Amino acid sequence: MGRIIIIGTMLLAMLFVMSCGDTDKNEEKEADSTSSDSTDDAGTRETDAENDTSSVGGGDLDGDTDRDTVVDTDRDTERTVTLRGTLTLRLTNEFPAFDETAVMEVTVYNTNEMEIEEGSLAYDADDEMEQARMARSGNLAIAPTGIFNPVSDHYEIIENTTVTEHLQTWVWDGTSWMSVLDQNVDEFWDGGLAFKKREAETDGAVIEATSALGSVTWTLVLMNAIR
Repeated sequence: MGRIIIIGTMLLAMLFVMSCGDTDKNEEKEADSTSSDSTDDAGTRETDAENDTSSVGGGDLDGDTDRDTVVDTDRDTERTVTLRGTLTLRLTNEFPAFDETAVMEVTVYNTNEMEIEEGSLAYDADDEMEQARMARSGNLAIAPTGIFNPVSDHYEIIENTTVTEHLQTWVWDGTSWMSVLDQNVDEFWDGGLAFKKREAETDGAVIEATSALGSVTWTLVLMNAIR
């Protein structure tokens, strides 16, 4: 009888130990499963983050498209000097006599744009002829703009010239000069000038005109700036 009790007690102890072992194994399996799920979630989040990063910059993975666009835009607006030269204005008059000249530097770009520096011309003359006397003093403020027109093959320039003059005249009354006229004269030139390309780039293109101020001569001379 005593042996039966001892054997039964041992069997119960073995069953208890086996039960505890199964519980530990189940807990390890649940822990491994939980760790695996957490790792999978983290991997999913990392993948999503990588996908989100790749979409920055309009969907271009390496961003080269945006940079190329900027570079291309810069190339389109880049200007290169092709010609350099001068624009000359000469103003002459016989009575009262004066002969004055203004020279302005000119730059021509591959975009057909022209840059012309501003200039000025001043004159001052006082002459007598028999019983008449005339005095003229004035200033021309020159701010020309221009462009090359490939259709007409001409350099087209707007003078943008402001003229201010003081004009005086007298007559001889036998003993002294009697004032007849004393006035200020204002003019603005913007009629436009068209110089032939071939002439301007060889010996110089010349345009002459006669105005109330006197004889006006414009000369455009251009030389190749690319060596």
